[in-house]
Amino acid sequence: MEDKEQPKKQCWIGVDQSYHSTGVAIQFEDKDKILFLQFTDGKVKHSDSVVNCVYKRIWSNTDDFSKDEQNRVRSSHNLFVAIYHYLKMHCRNYGIWNVAIEGQVMSGFSSHQKFHLTDLVKLVSILEYNFMRLENVKLNIFPPTSVKKYFTSDGKAKKEKMIEEFKSRFGDTFDYTGKIDDVIDAYALCEMIAHPENAKKKVRKSSGRKPRTTK
Repeated sequence: MEDKEQPKKQCWIGVDQSYHSTGVAIQFEDKDKILFLQFTDGKVKHSDSVVNCVYKRIWSNTDDFSKDEQNRVRSSHNLFVAIYHYLKMHCRNYGIWNVAIEGQVMSGFSSHQKFHLTDLVKLVSILEYNFMRLENVKLNIFPPTSVKKYFTSDGKAKKEKMIEEFKSRFGDTFDYTGKIDDVIDAYALCEMIAHPENAKKKVRKSSGRKPRTTK
C-alpha cells in the first residue's frame, strides 16, 4: 500500500515594497510567532523588533534616462534576490509560500506624483514576475485601499491610523522607533491572506478591485 503524500506546511508572507525601504512580515503554520524583516539601502533607521537587511540599490548621478531606467531594473532585481535569500533561510521547511504584495493604483494622483509612482509600478512588476516564477508560491496582489479597509475598516486610512491599529495588537512587545510603516503594511498584507476572517470590516465586492491571484 502506497504511503499518502503528506500535506505541505504553509507560511504566509506580506511584502510592502519600495526602493528606499521594503517591509516583510512572515507567519508560519506551525509556529506562534511573526517574523519582521526590513530591506533598505542602508540609510534607514530601523526598529529593534525588525531584522534589518541591506540590499544593493544602484544610484544614478546622471541625467541619462536610459541609464536611470536600467539601474531601476537592476535595483528591483537586487531587492528580489535579497528577499528570496532570506525567505529561503526562514521558510525552507514550508512547501507552500502564500505571498501578498501591494499593487499600485495610479488614479487620484497629480501628474508629479504619478511620475514617481511609475518607478514603483516597475518595482512591483518585477517582484510579481519573479514570485510567479517560483513553483511553490501562490501570489496575491491587493490594491492599497483594500489593505487599509481590512486592517482598520477605513479604505482611506492614513499612516497614523495603521500604526495605531498595529499598536493595539502588539502593545509594548514591539519597538516602534525608526521607520516602521512599511513593516506594518507588510503585516496587514500577511494577515489578509493568513486570517481573512479577522478583517475589521469585510471588503465589499463593490468597494474596490478584487485581489489578483496566481496559481
